[in-house]
Amino acid sequence: MEATTILNSLAWAHGQNKTFQEALKYLKASYEITPSAETLVNMTVAYKANWEMDKVLEYSLKALEINPNSKVYDTLIFCYQQLCDDKKVIEYIHKGLKYNPEDLNVLFHRAIYYMNKGQFKEGWIDWLSRESRRLHLSEMKKNFPTKPEWDGKSNPGKLLVIGEHGLGDQILFCRYLKGISKHTIFLTRNSLIRLFKKAKFDVKFLLDETCLMPEFDSWIGIESLPYVLNEPIRKVSGSYLPSKYQPRKIKNIGICWENKNPPEPYRGMEWNKFEPIIDHKRFKYTSLQFNKICPDSKIDSTQMLKSKDILDTSNIMDNLDLVITVDSVLAHLSAAKGIPTWVLRSKPYEWRFGETGQTPWYDNVKVYRQDIIKDWNKPINMVKKDLLDV
Repeated sequence: MEATTILNSLAWAHGQNKTFQEALKYLKASYEITPSAETLVNMTVAYKANWEMDKVLEYSLKALEINPNSKVYDTLIFCYQQLCDDKKVIEYIHKGLKYNPEDLNVLFHRAIYYMNKGQFKEGWIDWLSRESRRLHLSEMKKNFPTKPEWDGKSNPGKLLVIGEHGLGDQILFCRYLKGISKHTIFLTRNSLIRLFKKAKFDVKFLLDETCLMPEFDSWIGIESLPYVLNEPIRKVSGSYLPSKYQPRKIKNIGICWENKNPPEPYRGMEWNKFEPIIDHKRFKYTSLQFNKICPDSKIDSTQMLKSKDILDTSNIMDNLDLVITVDSVLAHLSAAKGIPTWVLRSKPYEWRFGETGQTPWYDNVKVYRQDIIKDWNKPINMVKKDLLDV
């Protein structure tokens, strides 16, 4: 067996175990023996896991010189999106589509570009290229070949709506469930079932992933609804999830500082970065972190330690006047309940929470964005300043 084959196999094994520094060691050794674009791309995957965008960019550009291909364009566009370099994003989208006009990953990046700019009508067209829809198309073709994907125009009959992506996305998109069909079946996450049942959406059944598939006539992923309904933004004023919130002087604040979702480790921060906003003389705080005790013993963590699902968390929020949180399901939940919500966002643009400090999806959300990647000083200081005025 060739040495490069052995080294690449070892790198792959470490990548599977998420020991990326070890994977990089073997990939670099492989590249020294036989330079290849594929090895460079694999190195970018390891650097991306550690969120070292400068290295991702460096090795992607090297790979591009050796062998321009779809994987390289995909990585470069992603990298420039994280660096907020719009000129380079659109440059490599054009180059990627010139290389392959039907490249679904590049089309997906173009969707993100459009939506970051508020061009949702154009964005939803390209959003059809998303990976979750591709998986649904494949599974439906395999298991239910006679069941069509609903086009939004024909009579759907018993319509199966499939929840997609994370809990926050399902909370955001569930606003589109109202009025689509009298016989809608919604397949969602188990942790959201009780909350959505209490919300009384226009759906006949709510099912989680463990249920047997019911009878249905057509299907659609929930994130295709804005496109097929030709409703790029369904703005909802106030709350659309169960809520007891009443506008009042801010006294009780819910906080969340950590979000360690593996694909996007930049979303959250360590407690010591968040702590400067705490003012025990003026406010009472409730931690909204899942299964975690706040380092500040004066802050109540007991309620969330008892929370079993999103409805329990929603009930805890009913006693709050303001939620200050990093980008997470809690931001969507709080906003959908009509509670004033301040979202601390990392620098990369994110269409759900807008580019300008406001979001088109919620009228009660204020966004505080980094101006330097991984540096939370500016958004934290802005929050501290705004708290002086409440």
